[in-house]
Amino acid sequence: MGTNFYLRMDECPECHRFEEDIHLGKMSAGWQFLWQRTDEWQTVADIEAALPNGEIRNEYGDVFTPVAFIAAAVSHERDGRTDFQEGITDPNGHHMMEGYWS
Repeated sequence: MGTNFYLRMDECPECHRFEEDIHLGKMSAGWQFLWQRTDEWQTVADIEAALPNGEIRNEYGDVFTPVAFIAAAVSHERDGRTDFQEGITDPNGHHMMEGYWS
């Protein structure tokens, strides 16, 4: 089990619902944070640049500031397994994976 994080984008000004939830990654006990890789997000720096454009939430509805989310994800990377079966490592050593896998 783990916790998925999403960037909620395109808030409707009238009803305040979000049109799009983009998966940021997953935090699982005993593992390093696993970042989502997309055509637009090739590195964690790309993800960091996008964070101010939406609302960051986990799958339980908890809201995070960009600073709090990055701090939690990066601190989770310090300890934990790194033997992911697939994916790439970005230039700063963050493990990323493409496709739907949450």
